[in-house]
Amino acid sequence: MKVVTKILIGTFIIVLILISVVLNGIFLNYHEWRSNDLRNNYVYTVQITGLEGQIVNETTKIVVPIPANINGSFVSVPAQKEPTLSQKFVHEYVLHTPLEYRKGPYFKNTTEAFDYRAIEGNWTSYVINTEEGFMLCFQTNESVLENIYLRDQIVVDHVNGLNPLDKSNPILFPASNFSDAENISFEDMGIYHLEPAYTYDSFINTSNNLNKKELHFSVNLDVKERISKGSNEYKIKLLTDINNSGKTIVNVIISEPISKIAPS
Repeated sequence: MKVVTKILIGTFIIVLILISVVLNGIFLNYHEWRSNDLRNNYVYTVQITGLEGQIVNETTKIVVPIPANINGSFVSVPAQKEPTLSQKFVHEYVLHTPLEYRKGPYFKNTTEAFDYRAIEGNWTSYVINTEEGFMLCFQTNESVLENIYLRDQIVVDHVNGLNPLDKSNPILFPASNFSDAENISFEDMGIYHLEPAYTYDSFINTSNNLNKKELHFSVNLDVKERISKGSNEYKIKLLTDINNSGKTIVNVIISEPISKIAPS
């Protein structure tokens, strides 16, 4: 009986260890493959209207601010992770996952997301380096233009959602002449209420073949820092109308950061 008891106890311990390993591997897989909304991230949206139907000659180029930190460097993204021992066990013996899918998710960086990207209307976006730093250029060789719309979510390694001007955070770059904002709201424009925070200058550049054609620009950056029970967030918005070609200084607004805590 003593021998049988020892065997049963040993078997129970082994089964318990295996169950723990499997559960740990499943939990790690679930955590690593969670939605991007549950990670530190930013959503970058560019909408340019007033282009549709315009007939132009030569190549058309439009340059707008791009997400980068206050020094003009792109924000880092998480590295792709190798599986742990418990994850390898789950992939091999439970899920039978093909080898090429056993690593953690891969996150594209700013350049991979926006450089040489084809978008609707036969536009292509390029990350370019100007005298003021990196920016995003939309280019087309079409003679009849279409409006521009681009939106993407980028997972980032670290952000400080309560301090938009932290060097680890993305803003709409280039940026200069920072100042406090006073009672600024876009509520009457049907967008969202923007609490006072900061304003600064950036710029937009349009090619000469768009001279005297009024264009409407909406460039938005929504930044989210995930915390244990919610998120810290801030928004950056550029809204302007332009009817001249070349370089135009524009005003950018950074909202007051907010914390969104899930109810207990």
